[in-house]
Amino acid sequence: MDLLGKFGARGTENVCICDFKDTGRGLAAAKEFKLHQEILSIPTRICWSSQTANNHSVIGPILKSLDLSKDDSLAIMLMYYKIMSLGFINSDGTELDELRLFHMSMIPTTYANSILLEPADMQYCEGSSLFAATQILKQQVQDDFQYICNNVIKVYPQLFNPQHFSLDLVDIVNLVYLGIVHYLECMVPFMDLFNGAVEVEQCHLYNLQTDAIQVIAGKEYKKGQQVFINYGKIANNRLLRLYGFALDSNPNDEYELVLSTNIGSPNFVEKVMLLKQNNLDSTVNIPMTIQDPLPTAILQYLRIQRASEEELEMIETAMKPVTIRNELEITNALIEALLLVLAGYRYKSGELENLIHTLKAPARYAAIVSLGEQRILLKSLQQAQIHYNCLNCQLCNTKQLGNKKCGKCLLVAYCSRECQVADWKTHKVKCKQ
Repeated sequence: MDLLGKFGARGTENVCICDFKDTGRGLAAAKEFKLHQEILSIPTRICWSSQTANNHSVIGPILKSLDLSKDDSLAIMLMYYKIMSLGFINSDGTELDELRLFHMSMIPTTYANSILLEPADMQYCEGSSLFAATQILKQQVQDDFQYICNNVIKVYPQLFNPQHFSLDLVDIVNLVYLGIVHYLECMVPFMDLFNGAVEVEQCHLYNLQTDAIQVIAGKEYKKGQQVFINYGKIANNRLLRLYGFALDSNPNDEYELVLSTNIGSPNFVEKVMLLKQNNLDSTVNIPMTIQDPLPTAILQYLRIQRASEEELEMIETAMKPVTIRNELEITNALIEALLLVLAGYRYKSGELENLIHTLKAPARYAAIVSLGEQRILLKSLQQAQIHYNCLNCQLCNTKQLGNKKCGKCLLVAYCSRECQVADWKTHKVKCKQ
């Protein structure tokens, strides 16, 4: 950590590297900290970024000659220093090289990131959005690696010869993508030593005046306590995909429902125009949460998507039901879609509830992701079924938009006061439950 001080970093004496029982390696407070007190400040000039990679004296000219993404440029720079750390190419002897090599030695050789999980662990989230995204991401990483291999490693064997070391290059490309502070598009030395926790305030930021990344105390700390940062409002599927962990009770969990209208569907142009008027596109990803399991935007979209030519003329905002036919159709379609999604999970929520306490990380993290998504989907299904039920009179099954919900349970509806009174003897048992 003393190396950081040579480059203008502040607070390196405030933390020390420790191993913790629950989280593994992390940073402990070397003294007491009050809320919002600065703990660490790291100048951006020593951060890993595509800009520093492009300006590097050795690999910079190579990178500038290629059409690379920022992530790929940074990955190649990290690979270069990884090879240097193994002693196969020489350092230029500068203190900055010394710092980068020391940081490289601190990067873990393994992660629980979803790309690197074994099939035996990933099986517990099979069917989830994370499982699908991971398969796509794996292919992207493979494609990126093949491009880097063909255009860099094979072209410059004196720098990147794979025979120089035994580690699998694809795994190295995977590893170097991790630890990036994504909203800053850079990798901050030793920032990856901080573990995350939801109970602390957002506490890492960019200071424009000092051109540095700061970590401030997100809560009060006593000497020896582990210092945490807050990764922000991120769902478990993204936490595991990017950072290698998941939270037992994540208030930011969500499931993104993908809705799309085919260009060949009837009245496609008119429907797209209406969707845009409602701030929706022909294809949308709408997040569902435990707090809002059936967002209005989903019903808005489906009302327009499933509208007949006559119903389209009646729609303005689609915030309210258009016709009873339309509302019954969209609700039934939504119920069928949710049931289909839930059927795709290899381990159902009930099984995971019983299994999860027996699993160890990273399998446990995968199970947490799956369970969180299924809880949201089941809540969404419940809300959709209630909505559908209330379109039908509980007693006489009259289908109309004007049915009134039971004022106590809000789970059933009636077409008239007479039907409600007549059904009360039967309904009151469930109503009280």
